[in-house]
Amino acid sequence: MNWRSGLHTLGPGSPVVLAVTETPLLNETLKAALDGLAVLRRLPAGLRDLDDLVRHIAPDAVVVDSDEGATSLAPAAAACAAPLVHISLKTRELRVFRESEWHAFPSWETSPNSIRNVLIGAIYASATGHREIGERSLL
Repeated sequence: MNWRSGLHTLGPGSPVVLAVTETPLLNETLKAALDGLAVLRRLPAGLRDLDDLVRHIAPDAVVVDSDEGATSLAPAAAACAAPLVHISLKTRELRVFRESEWHAFPSWETSPNSIRNVLIGAIYASATGHREIGERSLL
């Protein structure tokens, strides 16, 4: 039995996205954007041993909104083979850590749909083993 099946309503095979954010509005944006596509779980930024908690949850993707979160959670996301999506609201930058490197999306549109497209694209690229990640494949 998949342990995730008891935690959400989309079904046992649904991707789980873990949001570790400082911005409550981003959580609501992610929730609406991922509705019907993935299960969103949220943890507050700054928890002790957050990297270990991420490893135990083993999500399909991790979303952060701080530079510190991006740096500190990259190893845990990599250990789970989960893409780490860093959304910087200050600089309006979006990047994905996957396959031990950062992939930037300099021309992304700051909209919930753009975030959703990059996030779901990164999950599917990881699941299918695609090594390349970029605007053409994800946006």
